[in-house]
Order: sequence, then structure tokens, then C-alpha cells
Amino acid sequence: MRTEERLALYSIIPKLSLLMFAFILIFYFSGAILERIRESDQVRVNTPVLNIELLSNTIEAVKEDLNKGEWPDWASAAIRERAARTYTILAGKNILWVDNEHPKQNAAERKLLRAIGLNIDSVRCPSEAKNLLKVQDYDAVIVESSVFVRSTDECGPPEINLEPGNVYRSKFVDWLSLQYSELPIIAYSITIGGLRSKNGVPPGLFGATTFTPELINLIMDALERRQNKD
Repeated sequence: MRTEERLALYSIIPKLSLLMFAFILIFYFSGAILERIRESDQVRVNTPVLNIELLSNTIEAVKEDLNKGEWPDWASAAIRERAARTYTILAGKNILWVDNEHPKQNAAERKLLRAIGLNIDSVRCPSEAKNLLKVQDYDAVIVESSVFVRSTDECGPPEINLEPGNVYRSKFVDWLSLQYSELPIIAYSITIGGLRSKNGVPPGLFGATTFTPELINLIMDALERRQNKD
């Protein structure tokens, strides 16, 4: 064999060695590699995706009923963008809504919250809420003024009037804060939300508002914080 041929052969040997080593690695780790690919495919399949068209149509259908038609132009786009960004956190979360006028009141708001992926259970008073809390885990609770104007958990008419300048406590909110300390509680009420500027947010609440876009953002804030804690 001539010198040139030997040199050419010697130059090929390292390349062949590297190729063989690569084949050995692929053969040895092929199972793990395939499993990782399957897992990544499964994650992509299971990742929930917000139906933007459904949300947009829902907003357009219900916004005239919300807050007596007060729905600013920026709110629709802001809610769509944030819901899309946080949908993996929102999807499938359970919200308990305590509203003494259920089911006729806040139907549009509940429809909108369902459009961003939330499950909503509505009850009329704290006694009904406590029964549900025994059998279902919730990620946030929405209350309105009725839980502040009665001294008992039972459903019934208001016992007091809420006035500016006074700080009101709710026995139900206090109980929730004690028994479910990680559960955010949000007041959505013309009375409570309207008194916020003078009275502040009542003890035990994550927030209080009369404004639907702010309600949605408060819920997203609360659920994001819970996710970050976990």
C-alpha cells in the first residue's frame, strides 16, 4: 500500500470511530429519547388553549348588560390578552359565588367567567356555600353585600344598611379566612365596592369592586398568586 493511501486511510479512522460512537449512544439512549419525545407531545396535547373567538363573542354579547353598559373600549382587548396569557392557570379552576339574588343576578358575569375557562358554582347564602365547601375544592370565592348585612348564615332579607365611614365585617368572610386561609375572597357589589373609597376594603377580602373588568382582573390576580405559591 502506497504512503498516500495509508495516510488517507488513517484520516478516515477517527471519523469512523466518531460515527460508531454516535450510533452506540443513539442505540443506548434511544428508549429515553423516544420517551421524552412522547412526553413532550403529550404536554402539547394536554395544554389547554383559550377559544379567543368564543371569548370575543361572549364579551360582545354580554358587555351591554354589565355595569349598565359601562364597558370601556380598552377592556375587551385587555381581558382577551390576559386570559390568553394565563389560560393554563385559569382553565378548570373552581369559583364559588355567593349571591342572594341568584340566579337572576350576575348571569352575564358568570357567562363571561366561564368563557375564560372557569367553573362557577352559585349559591344564595353562606349556609349553602358551607355545604358545597364540604364536598368541593374551590380556588376563589366571590361574595356580595348580602354576606355583610346578615348576622346568620341562613338566606334571608338584610338586617342592616351599609353606610359610608364604617368598617363592616362579615361573619362568613371571617369564617372563610380562618378555615380556608389560602382561599382568596373577592367582593363584587355596588354597595361594598362603592364604599371602598371611603371605608377601604373590608377585613378578610382580597379585593372589592363594582366594575366587571376589575372583577375579572382580581380573579386572575388571585389565581396567579396561588399558582406562584404552589
